[in-house]
Amino acid sequence: DMASALGVQIARPLGYSAAVRAVWQAELSGIPPTDIIDAGNYEAPMTAIGHCLAMLHAADLPMQKSITRKERLADVHKKSRKLGQMLPALASDLEAIIARAQSELTSLPPVQETVIHGDVHLGQFLITADNALALFDFDEWTRGDPAQDLAGLIVDPHVSKFARNKTELNHTLPSDVARVFLASYRSHAGWTLRNATIAWHARVQLLNKAYRGAIQLEPRWREKASELVALATKDIQLE
Repeated sequence: DMASALGVQIARPLGYSAAVRAVWQAELSGIPPTDIIDAGNYEAPMTAIGHCLAMLHAADLPMQKSITRKERLADVHKKSRKLGQMLPALASDLEAIIARAQSELTSLPPVQETVIHGDVHLGQFLITADNALALFDFDEWTRGDPAQDLAGLIVDPHVSKFARNKTELNHTLPSDVARVFLASYRSHAGWTLRNATIAWHARVQLLNKAYRGAIQLEPRWREKASELVALATKDIQLE
């Protein structure tokens, strides 16, 4: 079945509503990776997640919709304008980031379209009591650029520190997480994704997360938006 193919546990489905496009699932208990990942404990969970995403992207699953890089950038462009209105001090940086993403878009390698999760972050996984990996949230599954999913994991350590109410993040942890995760993914994937493509999606995802935190008025949303936008102005370190 799909869970076995992906090397994960998936909560048993209980029912489906076509009207609201929702699946109800049985309870599946575990520990979020964000609760255990730190400077001394990230290799095992990130290796497992890398393997899971490689298997997901290789899966032959029917999908009725897809998303292109151009569509994703257009969506984030709209969000960045709204964010700039909420935080005018960030407006010029936001415009520069979008301009860079638009310029780089034409030089990226062609998309190797696969099934993608569409909303990958560490909160979509649990570590179960028997040390297995569980995967959640199937609402955004579609066809698209697999680098979009990889970027979601690479950006997440910068985002999840706010959810965990940390004031500082171990400065080497995001690059360590990225290194282990990408090495695991690439060892199981049957294709090559260039760092430039992953970095492009990571920059777009940073803006997406900055906007989401602001529009939902999350705790420390101004600080979060400022930090994520500042990261997006820099070169994304993947190795």
